[in-house]
This record gives sequence, C-alpha cells and structure tokens, in this order.
Amino acid sequence: MGKLKKNSLMNKKKYKINSFFAGIGGFDVAFEKQGFSTALLCEINPFCNQILNRHWPNVQKAGDINTITENEIPNAEVWCGGFPCHDISVARGVSERLGLKGKRSGLFCLAASSGRHTGTGIINLLA
Repeated sequence: MGKLKKNSLMNKKKYKINSFFAGIGGFDVAFEKQGFSTALLCEINPFCNQILNRHWPNVQKAGDINTITENEIPNAEVWCGGFPCHDISVARGVSERLGLKGKRSGLFCLAASSGRHTGTGIINLLA
C-alpha cells in the first residue's frame, strides 16, 4: 500500500493528531507518513515512553489518561489510539471478560468522551 494521494486540503494545511494509548508510536508513524503532525502522545508505560521521547522529543507528552484534563489536550483534527483490550479479549474466557466496564478497556469511554467535548472531527480508537 503506497502513500495516499494528497488532495488539495492536505497541501494547504498540515493536520494534527493526538495519540492516546500511544504504545511505541505505530499510529503516529503511519499518520506522519501521510503528512500529519503529532501534537500529543499519551502513554502510561515507562518503556514505551522511552521510545516516544527518543523519536518525538519535541511533542507534548502525557502519562496517565485518567489524570489529563481537556485543557491540557492540544487541538487536533484526529485522535487515535489502541486502547487496552484486556477486558474484552476472547483469551480471557467469557467469565472474566468485563467489556467496556472493565478497568482497562473502559478507558476507551474516557478517551471518546473527551474527544466529543473538545469537538474533535475524527476519533479512531482500536482495540
């Protein structure tokens, strides 16, 4: 799959993304290859943050999504992230799956709600 053909809007404006549950930045690399710039990286894992700090030293960082406020989140046209899927995973078995009410997978609702309140145009969250 090659580089997407840029339309006239992409040539005039550099769109921004906010990345939640950023891991080591896979979504960010993909979006940046398409002309986007990363405005925020939100990741709680210390090892992942070492990688993010190395590759994106000048991008705003946030740790725990539970402690970031809407005022701390920069404006961006797209929010993306791979939210924790522990509570919805088939590998856990039916009796142990808590769905989006679970402690980890329920973070999806927090991210989606914050995006709605900030007027973000596109939210792309994957488990």
